[in-house]
Amino acid sequence: MSLVVLAGIIIFYRYVVHVNQTTVALSFLLAILAVSAVWGMAVSAFMSVLAMLSFNYFCLPPVGTFTIADPQNWVALLAFLVTAITGSQLSSRIHKEADEAHRRRREVERLYGFSRQLLGEGNVIQLMNAIPDYIVQSFEAGASELFLPQKDKFYRSGYGAAHLDEQKMKAAFLNDEVTLDAEHNQYFIPVRLGVRPIASLGISGARLSRQSGSREHISRHRHRTGAGC
Repeated sequence: MSLVVLAGIIIFYRYVVHVNQTTVALSFLLAILAVSAVWGMAVSAFMSVLAMLSFNYFCLPPVGTFTIADPQNWVALLAFLVTAITGSQLSSRIHKEADEAHRRRREVERLYGFSRQLLGEGNVIQLMNAIPDYIVQSFEAGASELFLPQKDKFYRSGYGAAHLDEQKMKAAFLNDEVTLDAEHNQYFIPVRLGVRPIASLGISGARLSRQSGSREHISRHRHRTGAGC
């Protein structure tokens, strides 16, 4: 795709509109920034090198060769390459940060919806059975499971919930730490009342940040109801 973009710019300025070297260089830079935002740093870096060679061949005298007659043009060519790669890095970073901000905003919205569902439950027993369902619905997870050590009982919901590792569920409670099984896309999360773990959650098929995994919505709701499990 980068070859097509560069070829289009060269053909346009060579046969349709005749412009100076600066306009060509700026057009190349804009194209590189656009490609960086869409396809990332690797493609834009490759395109930057191609653009530098094209700029040398088609714009710098002697035109039609890769030889540079004026030593000052070496500085111009190097400046163009550095600017293109630096701009690509910045554009790629901004694009990634925008994607991350959107993902976090979506995650906060899901947490808010999950909290509202929890607060709508008045009966603790019903809440324990409903929590896995709420997680599957709110986070679009494949499966969810809640472990209550006081009863040594598991509450499950979603396709494949039975395949969540119960030992890892128990370990998340005992060790009081979030565990990620990247191979199976599973999270094992302790549920706290204050600073004390009271249960653990297993979630599969959903992408969660570590911050979300540390939330205490369930334990806070339990504290408000004043009831035990």
